[in-house]
Amino acid sequence: MKYLVLFRPDAAVSGVFPHLMRLAAFRAAQAWVQASLASGAIQTGYLLPAEMGAVIVVDVESPSHLTAVIRRCPLTPYCRVEPVAVGEADQLVPTLLYRDSGALLFERISSLAFDRVRAGGPELAAAKAPDGDDRIALSVVMPFFHRLGDFQRVLPLNARALENPSYEIVLALDEPSEADAVVAFVRAHPSIRFRVLVNRTEHGWRPPCRALNVGIRAAVGTYVLVVSPESAFVGDVPAIALGAIGDNPRRGVLGHVAFATFAQLAESDGAVAKAFETVSAKSRPTSYGSICASRGALHAIHGYDESLDRWGGDDDNIRVRLFMAGVTLQLHSGMNLVHLSDQPRDGTRNPEQSPDEFPEDYGRRVFEPLNLVANPDGWGETFREVIHDWR
Repeated sequence: MKYLVLFRPDAAVSGVFPHLMRLAAFRAAQAWVQASLASGAIQTGYLLPAEMGAVIVVDVESPSHLTAVIRRCPLTPYCRVEPVAVGEADQLVPTLLYRDSGALLFERISSLAFDRVRAGGPELAAAKAPDGDDRIALSVVMPFFHRLGDFQRVLPLNARALENPSYEIVLALDEPSEADAVVAFVRAHPSIRFRVLVNRTEHGWRPPCRALNVGIRAAVGTYVLVVSPESAFVGDVPAIALGAIGDNPRRGVLGHVAFATFAQLAESDGAVAKAFETVSAKSRPTSYGSICASRGALHAIHGYDESLDRWGGDDDNIRVRLFMAGVTLQLHSGMNLVHLSDQPRDGTRNPEQSPDEFPEDYGRRVFEPLNLVANPDGWGETFREVIHDWR
């Protein structure tokens, strides 16, 4: 018999429950889930970062076997445990799973329990964003910080996919030094609908949250695809993303990003698909770096959290809040990109700045947001100057 088991944190069950919220304890539960998956003790398992709970799916011969599995879970002493029998006829829906070693895990759970699994936020997924343009189905938003050289080499690889008349590309330049050169370059590609915004204030590196939000606020498409300007598409990534969403604002998709050098691309005869296959055989692609969701949902949660000021965590945070708002995120096996650079990069996070090393309060802001709506005092307003517009 197959059961979906919900572990609901409950202070009434254990007086030490608040201690469970420590990231170290939560990761211990994650290790148990992964070990149980590897051994076959459970068929599906993931953690709920917004609730500090978990969900597992287990196929057992008898209720006593189910009890034994539940007893072994580190969360059991701190949680209310709710087994739900899953029938063969239950509709299954994809949903967000907790990340593991830089990747997101995705499985399927019973719609019977879907509402109880969700983090409990209001239904914002189908919210309608303002100032849209019915001609534009997709806005491709790219944060830009000293990326002109790479962008000039990557755009020709993506041009065919981006020339679709129902797409626009929004470049959010978070510093002014490359502004004139970027405008000159995009004007040389009149078949692509570019909108370019620039921040005239110089500053050091910071997370792309502010630039991304400026781009999202400037976009007019029904859906938004966020990618890096140096990421080359394997096939028609925008069309793949829209096809997976299927005009459903409650659905979002994530892609796989592999990391390669321009030299490795040349060794692959300039074929992005071949380069992706080659580098993926050596290093697993990451699920960070590309996301497509409805512009309305992104507006409803106020985009990326602009208070995050460290390297890493911004992708995790927005995914958790989209999930809380009712957006189902799916890691799409056919949505692949290659992040290109001159110097090798394997896609792993800097050990000194990885989520494991975040101060506890910062990690909780990333993975356990108190509110699904970020930036209560305004968002996407760091800069507004438009220096090129297709419209």
